[in-house]
Amino acid sequence: MNRAFSVASLMVVGLSLLLACGPDFPRLNPVRQDNKQVTEEDNYGVIWHNGAYLIVGGSQTSSDNPWSISASGTIFSWSDSGTWIGRTSGTTSTLYGVAYGDSQFVAVGDVGTILGSADGISWSTRISATTPALNGITYGGGQFVVAGDRGTILTSSDGNSWTIRNSGTTELLNGIVFGGGKYVAVGYGDAIMSSPDGVTWTAYSSTAIPSLSGVAYGDSQFVAVGKNGTILTSPDAGSWTIRSSGTSEFLNGATFGNGLFVVVGNNGTVLTSPDGTVWTGRNSGTSNVINGVIYGKNQFLAVGTDGMVLTSADGVSWTVGSVK
Repeated sequence: MNRAFSVASLMVVGLSLLLACGPDFPRLNPVRQDNKQVTEEDNYGVIWHNGAYLIVGGSQTSSDNPWSISASGTIFSWSDSGTWIGRTSGTTSTLYGVAYGDSQFVAVGDVGTILGSADGISWSTRISATTPALNGITYGGGQFVVAGDRGTILTSSDGNSWTIRNSGTTELLNGIVFGGGKYVAVGYGDAIMSSPDGVTWTAYSSTAIPSLSGVAYGDSQFVAVGKNGTILTSPDAGSWTIRSSGTSEFLNGATFGNGLFVVVGNNGTVLTSPDGTVWTGRNSGTSNVINGVIYGKNQFLAVGTDGMVLTSADGVSWTVGSVK
């Protein structure tokens, strides 16, 4: 990521700063205009569970007269009537990732922020006992696992009590996924970490790998994406193969659904592949940064800057929308 719905309801959590900390992941800042108020509302992570989509992100408002900036983590849900409804997050922190497990949603973000919700509507703060930005979260193997700045790894079996784990790296970790019976986290430098239990982590390192921002699992393989159009695949998170993406754009997120990998990135980039090896560029209909993507309820849903939401039934043809 530049810093990764509706039988019942569609839910979206919005964020406003691109991934924190580091030269490879630029931030977005509101543009100052005399005597005017400017709001930027950007979406980042996205999840689908049991008929509900959830997107995490935030908003930042700048105002002249006098000059000031306010920020908040924002949450939107999609109503049956076809409108977006804003929910109260209770935090000023940007949110970067969200997962579902143990009958609850858990969202993570800046300054060690963790929020929990049973329904995606009412949210409460959890104590993480750490301050680095938390950039990604996954659920699998009966627990939540979070990855963040400074090599931060947190685990929790219930989403309430969190334990700090030793990842063995101080690199910024961006994306994390559970698949094939293991957890895989990726990030800055050449950081690729894997763990069978979320406690003991093993690093795969290669100077040939640029900074990575997202990782997905599907079709018995991991797909990691990042800077300069990088796409890597691995059957076991131990050995990785560099694939040709056909783009030099920063790739921010990936998902697998309906037999297809979909990768999203800067400048409206969307790539698809049935096998993780051969990739095809698609026309997204936007030049915005696309930060995250998920598959659920027979469609792909991608999210990005300026409140953008994209949908596609096949990963090829996309419709541009917004939470605004």
